[in-house]
Formats: sequence, structure tokens, C-alpha cells
Amino acid sequence: MDAQKYWLLSLIISVVIIATAFPNNFFSFLAYTLLIPYAFLLSVKKYGLEKSTKFLLTAVVLSYAFEFLGVHYGFPFGKYIYTSNLGYKIFGIPLLIPFMWFSFIAVSYMTFNSLFLSAVFTMLIDVVMDPLLSGRAWIWLTTLDNFYYGVPLSNFVGWFLVSFTILFLTFGTKRGDARDLGSWMTYVSLVLSLSIIAFVREIVVAGMIGLGIVIVVLLYRRKNKRKRKRKL
Repeated sequence: MDAQKYWLLSLIISVVIIATAFPNNFFSFLAYTLLIPYAFLLSVKKYGLEKSTKFLLTAVVLSYAFEFLGVHYGFPFGKYIYTSNLGYKIFGIPLLIPFMWFSFIAVSYMTFNSLFLSAVFTMLIDVVMDPLLSGRAWIWLTTLDNFYYGVPLSNFVGWFLVSFTILFLTFGTKRGDARDLGSWMTYVSLVLSLSIIAFVREIVVAGMIGLGIVIVVLLYRRKNKRKRKRKL
């Protein structure tokens, strides 16, 4: 798939995500649903069908398990409940959620190809996203340590731990190459879209953080391109 097609698909997903800035549950559901098969296709292109299927299953099973613990016992994210806006739920967890975990982790890993960095940048997606969806897709019940738009610090620690665990069980400590065009385009488009929504809703700090993340990713990409040129 050439660069133009990557940009087109990323743009389509971004437009739909930006549409979630306006109160319409259908667009909210569609935006994140579109990202899942696209992330899987990018993974298949990079790692093959067998490895990608393992990645998907590991992410879905483990993230569901951690979500179950979070909803019912408050570990490791803090205590919260999901609303009905994300569709059908199994034991309190929307069916869509574990697949969203896969898409965010997959795009991050294919962009950074490092367990630690990928877990950090998966967590950073939620730093921008959580204030936008709190009260709409989920409601926080943990009130202790609510320092960031009512989102507890434990949530971000949990995002890092879950992302790191899934990546470690799928890929071990092996580091890949950072040459995947579609993944970093998608990561940038996703975070930039969430940042636009944050500014539309006047959640300024989240929007500024999102723009900062985009700049870091673009600089990281530029640095990797220079490294490859020096090796040639």
C-alpha cells in the first residue's frame, strides 16, 4: 500500500473521530470500530497473519481481564463503570473495549518498536482521550487523587502496565524496526483528532498535551529517517 492510500485511510478515520466532538453516539461507535480492522491489517502487513492473530487474541483476552478487575474491583485503573454509549456489554465491559486496546497498542508498537516507548505512548493516547469520554463512555467512581479532569492517576499507571504486559507476552524483549509508514500516520492522525476534539470542547490542557505528543512523534520519525540514511 503506497503513502497516498495510508494518508487517505488515516484521514477518513480522523474525520470520523473528529465527528465525535458532536453529540452523536453512532459516530463515536463508528470511529473506534474503523480503527480496529485497519490496525489489524497494518499488523498483518508487518508481522504476518499468525503473529498478528496472536497479538490480537493476547490483547483482547488480557485487556478484558484487566477491565473486569477495574470495573468490579478498581484494579489497576481505579473504580469506574461503563455507560451504554459503547454498545453491548459483557459483565459490565463493552465488547468494543478490548478490541480498542488492541488497536491503540498495535499502532503504538508499530510506530515505536520498543516495549517501554510503546507502552508509554499507548498510555499517552488515553491522557488525551480520557477527559473527552469520561461521563460519556464511562464514569469514574474513584474520587481519591483526581488531579486531571477527574481522572485518577492510577488509570494512567494501569494503562502503562496493561500495555507493557500485552506487548511483552506477544513480542518478548525483541525490538523491531521503525519503518512502518501506516502506523505512525495513524498514530499522528488519532492523537491530532483527539486534540481537535479537546479544543472544541474547551478541554485545553488535554488538547495541548495532544499537540505536544504529535510533535514528539514527528520528531521521532524524522530522527529515525536520518539514522537510516546514515546507514545506507
